[in-house]
Amino acid sequence: MKKPLFYFVLLSSIYMNAQTTIVEEKFEKDNIPMRYHYLPISDKIVIEKGAYASMSINRRISNISSYDSNGKKEILADNFETAGSIFSITENTFKLVDFTKFSGAKTYKYVVNGKQTPTLNFSDDEEDRNYHNFKGSIFNHNYTFGNQFFNDKYELDIVDEKDKNKVVYEKDELYLKILNLFSKDKKIIPIQKPDINRLLGEESVKPEESLGFVANLIDNDKFEIITKSISKDYKSTILFRTFYNTDGKKIDEKNYSISLPLDYLIYSNTGKVCIGRSRTNEMARFKSDMGINDLLEDKKTGDVYIYGLFGNKAEKLNDMNTPSGYYVFKFDKTGKKIWESINKIDDVKEFNHKFYLVGLFSKFSMYNDNLLFQTGTDNTFDYVHYGLLDKNTGKILNKNKISYKEDKIYTLKGDYRAFFLSFYEYEGYKKKVFDNDGLIAIDTNKKVADYLKNIDSKKKLFFNTIISEKGIWLLESDNEEYYKVTFFKA
Repeated sequence: MKKPLFYFVLLSSIYMNAQTTIVEEKFEKDNIPMRYHYLPISDKIVIEKGAYASMSINRRISNISSYDSNGKKEILADNFETAGSIFSITENTFKLVDFTKFSGAKTYKYVVNGKQTPTLNFSDDEEDRNYHNFKGSIFNHNYTFGNQFFNDKYELDIVDEKDKNKVVYEKDELYLKILNLFSKDKKIIPIQKPDINRLLGEESVKPEESLGFVANLIDNDKFEIITKSISKDYKSTILFRTFYNTDGKKIDEKNYSISLPLDYLIYSNTGKVCIGRSRTNEMARFKSDMGINDLLEDKKTGDVYIYGLFGNKAEKLNDMNTPSGYYVFKFDKTGKKIWESINKIDDVKEFNHKFYLVGLFSKFSMYNDNLLFQTGTDNTFDYVHYGLLDKNTGKILNKNKISYKEDKIYTLKGDYRAFFLSFYEYEGYKKKVFDNDGLIAIDTNKKVADYLKNIDSKKKLFFNTIISEKGIWLLESDNEEYYKVTFFKA
């Protein structure tokens, strides 16, 4: 007689354990949520709370807290004022910008493993970079370390012989500029520039403006410079990773060869390439050939995945082109190729459409011990294609095209006073708007879909989603009265 009740309790327990409410709070005066970060190494969500300065959009943040996937809270900083925080590649350090910077102050500091550094002053280059970071862009220059230009020990930048960070790769020597976070000592060290000749061979694509390169911090003791050689026929490319220690010494180099004999490599916006504006108009454009593909490294195994789009015709940078599919190549930690996965997308009306590729994104991530590729555009059509790939073989486990409608009220995307914004309406989810990852989470995870369908609200609700290796983080808010974070275990 007790078995039905026992099984009901067991199933309820399994369902409840599948999702965890991380935090659920009401907005409070002068203590409202303003920004969030996801920290992939520690698998945590960071919430910044505070108030707006008067009637402006400038945020006055006074509390920063993190939450793990079990809901454990840690206060990272409290009882202070900052314009916002940026986290290091190690996730052990974050930068606090003086709130009054927006009214003329030029100071900031770091918190390293809970210990504050002395106050530092912005240089002209640093102030420019900070401005871009808090505007949500890392596309200011193609040679900087992006948002994560510091670790637990140093700030780093790559400059020319005149200490300017607008490096022209073809003609300038490279120098590593280092600032010690605690002592404030500065030094500039010459570094060996990766071989330029392998990028400018007779059979290579010649750059339209300047050779592109990307610098990435790896940890407290190492960074890399990425360069790419593209064949003139756009059928192959070599991605070079040159590794240095923080003394500027070259310590290693690896290269990864991609070849598509039957197709042509084409450009896309991977979110980590330089995008600028034309001098003659305001149309976005690629500033270098770095957008030909991108890489994702598995931090646990050292495996590297190179991914990008292909088409049936070769076109120069910033020319219109027609995509026809995507590729993923897997390499082990030594650079040896393990497998390749070439996948056509048949979508004549939308994806297989001729347009400027700077508006077409490619995104690649790990999800539930598999691989997730996404591509699409909201500039011309409202859709996203995705493919879920087996990490061991590269075979497609699941794929779909998701069409949506853009929320016309927020088309301008200009309400910067909101905690977060989403813009995509999905059929069957009334008064709810999502981002790309939210649409894919609904399509691939029944727990997420059921949770969202069971929310009944008279107000419009906004959802941001993070698809991580261990599960799905779902952030929701009406941007007026409450916010909530839920974790769905993979």
